Amino acid sequence: EVSSSLSILRATPSTRVAVVMLVLTTLLLSEVHLQGAPSPRSPPPSTPPSTPPSPSPLSGLVSASSDLRFLIDEAQNHGSDVTVFLAPGAHLKLSSQIKCTSNIKVTVASSGEGATLDGQEQTGLFSLSGGCSLTLRGLILVNGKALSLGGGVVSATGGDVEIIDSTVKDCSAGQNGGVISAFRSGAVSLIGSTVTDCSAGIVTDC
Repeated sequence: EVSSSLSILRATPSTRVAVVMLVLTTLLLSEVHLQGAPSPRSPPPSTPPSTPPSPSPLSGLVSASSDLRFLIDEAQNHGSDVTVFLAPGAHLKLSSQIKCTSNIKVTVASSGEGATLDGQEQTGLFSLSGGCSLTLRGLILVNGKALSLGGGVVSATGGDVEIIDSTVKDCSAGQNGGVISAFRSGAVSLIGSTVTDCSAGIVTDC
């Protein structure tokens, strides 16, 4: 280093200026290189797990009692409300009650001339428990027959029961509720509907 410094000092002024400029240029380039170096990338923030979506309501258009039962069973399996549209003019014959035992809302509806649910004087139409609510709209409910409770609908620990804009005919129960029997359940409503020739052995419910 001493000999190099002496060589620079002994050099001509123009040579010393060139050497100094070379050293300064080298230092500046080194500084620029350090400042321009890209900083290491930080990992992207982790995405929190999304909340599972709530079950979506199910719906379907059916003209057979087996399809009606299937949709209501599927809704119970998924814990989802369900709306089932019955084809106008359809006649669904039941050999046993349609059961709902889950805390969901079931709507069965038709339009125009309406669809018929027929118990064939063999069975009641619907059995509800576990908080299940039922709305029947625009239907013809006939020939529901229960040995004890609810010729049309029996609800024991069920939710609300609504029969809207419907016709109920020839339904009977051996004890209570020729049309609807409700025990420890929600509200019972018949709105814009007609009831004809329905009976119960003990008349304490509607």
